[in-house]
Amino acid sequence: MKRLRTLLMVLAMALCLSGLSFAAEAGAIEPIDDGSVAAPQLYAGESSTASGVGSITPYTTDYQQSIVRGHNGSFRFYTTSGSGYAWMKIYRADETSDTVADQQKLNLSEWNHTGAKWTAKTASLSIGDYIICCYVGDENGKPMNQDKIYREHFTIVANEVPLTSMGFFRIPNGEYDRGAVTTTKTVTICPGQKAVFSMAYTPVNATGNRNITYTSDNPDVAAVSKWCGNVTIDAKAAGTATITATSDEKATATLTVTVAHSYEKTITTAPTCVSTGVATYTCSVCGASYTEELPVDPKAHDFGGKAPVVITPATATRPGQGQNHCTLCNQGVIVEIPPVFNDTTQEYYYDAVDYFYANGYITGTASNHFGPATPLNRAMVVTILYRMEGTPAVTEPSPFIDLKENAYYVNAVTWAYENKIVEGIDAFHFRPDQPIIRQDLATILLRYANYKKVDTTGKADLSSFADSETIRTYAKDAAAWCVEAGIINGIQRADGNTYVAPLNNTKRCDAVTMLYRYILFAKDHPAPVEEPDTTPDDDAAAPADEADATAAVPGGVTLLSASCHTPTVTLLSDAEPCAAPKVTIPYSGDLAAWWQAIVDWYHHFIVGDPSWFAGPKVTTYDVPTGMEVPT
Repeated sequence: MKRLRTLLMVLAMALCLSGLSFAAEAGAIEPIDDGSVAAPQLYAGESSTASGVGSITPYTTDYQQSIVRGHNGSFRFYTTSGSGYAWMKIYRADETSDTVADQQKLNLSEWNHTGAKWTAKTASLSIGDYIICCYVGDENGKPMNQDKIYREHFTIVANEVPLTSMGFFRIPNGEYDRGAVTTTKTVTICPGQKAVFSMAYTPVNATGNRNITYTSDNPDVAAVSKWCGNVTIDAKAAGTATITATSDEKATATLTVTVAHSYEKTITTAPTCVSTGVATYTCSVCGASYTEELPVDPKAHDFGGKAPVVITPATATRPGQGQNHCTLCNQGVIVEIPPVFNDTTQEYYYDAVDYFYANGYITGTASNHFGPATPLNRAMVVTILYRMEGTPAVTEPSPFIDLKENAYYVNAVTWAYENKIVEGIDAFHFRPDQPIIRQDLATILLRYANYKKVDTTGKADLSSFADSETIRTYAKDAAAWCVEAGIINGIQRADGNTYVAPLNNTKRCDAVTMLYRYILFAKDHPAPVEEPDTTPDDDAAAPADEADATAAVPGGVTLLSASCHTPTVTLLSDAEPCAAPKVTIPYSGDLAAWWQAIVDWYHHFIVGDPSWFAGPKVTTYDVPTGMEVPT
């Protein structure tokens, strides 16, 4: 039993951590019969649960050592005991053959426990892939422990493959994970911890001596020790050290080691306005920890779950103020009441968001999020305008076939279409969910301004904007008016130029800012009052004073257009006759009164002196049923 336990111990053959080494003792180069030499070194060995050497799975990793056929390959491995036999068998690495190509049996009792080597005469092996299988077994080759069988992959090649570069890769927990080999130039190791690294070679199948020398430029921080081609880094004290690896082939690689813990802070006991707290710092790598006392926090009050008395209410974007009573320090405390939205961070749109939210014209994307950078869609734009109008009733449906039935925006889009504020993408599509671009928002605002009878006569020169030529023709007037009205100021970019960005999606914060600027402009800029049309009729001689002409209209006669005007009623021999005003004589239901009104009108001008003023032309009659119109 004692002998068996000893044999089980040696089954933990740590094949150099880099497994098997194609290297002569102490890095020396062994001559062979034909005078060629080679001293390559392999990566780590890999344990297998194969049930005996006859069922070894071919090893197909990309990390493979190559040996030029005819050169010597020295395989080195180590054990922790000198009892039993070490078997090294070489197999062809293909799926159909388990035939032993070569093997070696070593009596462990003859070792000095510092390592042993076995030289393969590679000339007897054909070119191709091979697996070296190593284990501790009895004298007949039977493994003592199926879980402690190690194997390594190598290739016999016809010509040398030069080594071009190499790099460090870490071996987690001292074990290889060939599928996750990644080279690195920096690493952090906790003080008092150790880390094992090996070298990755480029190309991976390079031939040549891979004996590596490792050095540290600051061994008091990170010391190095080599074991079978790998390097163990011993992190001794906080600081930084550079580890340099140099191969016999003169390739080099460096690794910067930082010795420090990676602490994560946890508040174990929170401080209050009257007591200290405790924080625990725990290293996420090694688990080392320490505690720290936290000072009294004068703002950490306990209000017992009571809401503050509001002094100044919060807005959508700005905090308010309130007063509460702390149960710990027994003091009245002025507290801040947070704003509705916690994602509004730029002051330029605060007034706009506050106004539109307070008036119910817009809500957030969530209860406490406004989503300032989220694009505003076309449906929401008209919905805001519709809400600004008090959500008036709509009569006829719009022609757009892409509005979802009973969607929140249906009446808004219909109202906007009825009032010529929107026209749609085409005759039948509105695209409600499509983000609105800046030039389209400007166009809608111009149409809305005309609908609201706001002054839209001003037009700015857009040539100062670097991208003015990209504004579509239909939107140029709208963009020019928005710039003139201060609704659009442009976007300043790193190149020093200002851009309209007409095709950019409009963010929610920018959309409400433009709408708010429109409101400020519209308040003081009503549309100019139109002057009455005083252009005389083609047959008019001279305009007459409208007040005089109206004064001459008999009762029961309504003046529709008094286009005749004479400044002074003077009988002049050369006076030009004036064209008659156009009138209508309404029918009130009393036939006698209606005829009397006609008679009065004609009598007033015809019986009088018509030499200076032409008689009226009655052009409109409200005719009683069955009566002919006088001509």
